[in-house]
Amino acid sequence: MNSTDLTILLPVYNDWAALNELLGLIDRALLDARLRAGILIVDDGSHSESDWMPRLAEDSAIAEVVVLTLDHNHGHQFAIAVGLAHLGRREHSGAVVVMDADGEDDPAYIPALLQESASPQARVVFAARRRRLEGRAFRTGYLLYRLAFRALAGRSISFGNYCAIPGSLLGRVNQLPGTAQHFAAALMRSRIPHTTVPADRKPRLAGEPRMNLISLIRHGMGAIYQYADLMAVRLMMLSLFLLLASVLGGMIVVAEKIFTDMAIPGWASTMVLGLTLVFLQSLMLSIFLVFASFQQQTLQNLAVADNYLRHIIDTRRLAPPA
Repeated sequence: MNSTDLTILLPVYNDWAALNELLGLIDRALLDARLRAGILIVDDGSHSESDWMPRLAEDSAIAEVVVLTLDHNHGHQFAIAVGLAHLGRREHSGAVVVMDADGEDDPAYIPALLQESASPQARVVFAARRRRLEGRAFRTGYLLYRLAFRALAGRSISFGNYCAIPGSLLGRVNQLPGTAQHFAAALMRSRIPHTTVPADRKPRLAGEPRMNLISLIRHGMGAIYQYADLMAVRLMMLSLFLLLASVLGGMIVVAEKIFTDMAIPGWASTMVLGLTLVFLQSLMLSIFLVFASFQQQTLQNLAVADNYLRHIIDTRRLAPPA
């Protein structure tokens, strides 16, 4: 595989059975579109199938398969960041398609993603989810996550990892802080051009889903974390508004007591004082969050691309059948 080829990046954690089926689907999608690609698999510290080998046809459109093995399980967002950093270090100039290895990302959309990303203005193209196939509880949790993200970050997110990255933008993507926590949200927060194409999710090809409610909450926190400074500023503005409302309420109570004969409940002044103290504490917490988020961004500016090599313990290059 030379530097101008298309590469499909697949983070995997113990999903080797699903991965084998997915490679067959990718192969057919590439053949139908008359494309060739290399596969970069980032093994995120799997504890099974250490000697895994791909099952590919002799006329495969997959030029080669490279497996990077990480030192332990870091999470699929970190695995994606490591894979992109690896391609960037090789001065890869072709497009990169990022997919999950469980088969829920349909390879049939690869040509559409690549075509949209190759428009006159190079941009990252995500597959926007039109429908999900998980259970009602998960879909409800996912809806709440999107609403929370909208409320706190002021943005709407409707896509995950599945995307096409033009080679001309790979260097900029690799320098983004936060991709190891939430790849899609970090790119949304950046000024890198991006857009979406509609796509349906498919059921897993094998195995059981690993994204439970706890995982979804952690994933959602990773997305919101990319907007921690904006969230803190929003909370600070809300605290100021509530503080002013409390002060105004206190002034009204005092004015009525001094200038009118209206009966003022004994608890009114106590309530106003209590609310003022609560909102002052909220304001101080918001200010702390603002400065803490800026400090964290400073520490986070060391992108994964700068130190990813220390997490790779093995690299295997697997060729398809001759």
